[in-house]
Amino acid sequence: MSVADIGPMCQVTNDHHPGATTMPDQATIHTEANLRALFSKMAPDRAQAIRERYYDAVEALRCLAESLELADLEVPGNHEHVLIYEHVIACEAIGAVDLSLLGKVL
Repeated sequence: MSVADIGPMCQVTNDHHPGATTMPDQATIHTEANLRALFSKMAPDRAQAIRERYYDAVEALRCLAESLELADLEVPGNHEHVLIYEHVIACEAIGAVDLSLLGKVL
């Protein structure tokens, strides 16, 4: 079995994701406006540090999830796919980050 056979396993979508087709609710609009206002008032170096850390964290989680998925495929023998279990946890962490409006605001 290869990664191509099972496809990407971290397909997470929600209302905050750029590909979402539903309209955000009023609370989401209000929260996003608050975040934008906070970042516009923040010291530029602080806002840049948060932006960089956010994208570093997202990229690290995606790399971790991919590495665990590939490693599970490469390890021979019966290992009960514990690496896939850890991969799923990494995907859930990506999903949690996707719920944040920071990616949209930053």
